[in-house]
Amino acid sequence: MKSFLLAIVCAIVITGCEQARTPCVYEVPEGFTGWVLIEYENTNYPPLPKESGKLIFKIGKDGRFFTSSKMQEGGAKDEYYYVGNSRTPIPETISGKGGLIWGEGNGMTQKAGQKEIIYGEFFVGTEDQFNRLPKQEFLQTVN
Repeated sequence: MKSFLLAIVCAIVITGCEQARTPCVYEVPEGFTGWVLIEYENTNYPPLPKESGKLIFKIGKDGRFFTSSKMQEGGAKDEYYYVGNSRTPIPETISGKGGLIWGEGNGMTQKAGQKEIIYGEFFVGTEDQFNRLPKQEFLQTVN
């Protein structure tokens, strides 16, 4: 019994340690399929706008977005929308149930003699499309 209670307490402590961050709204051009690349801490661009307590990312037609804001870490309930003539929710990926958001992640890269680039990424499309577009080719475009 003590082991069971200890396991529950540990689980609560571990899950409660994740830092919360500001929720994000990703607005993707209607009909876009492919990798989205978000570059953070680029001083040539403005900080992220905030609406109703959420950070807004208006992704370009090329799947790119640049901001001077720092990337936040932690958990939040993000939202994804196709925008154009209307604003349509993009279904998130749920294991075994489809969805159109895949491969979410972030990282840092640096070319010799240049400033490091901090980025976030995700794929918009079907699982089949996601599996057919090699990530290596996409990451080579980070400059």
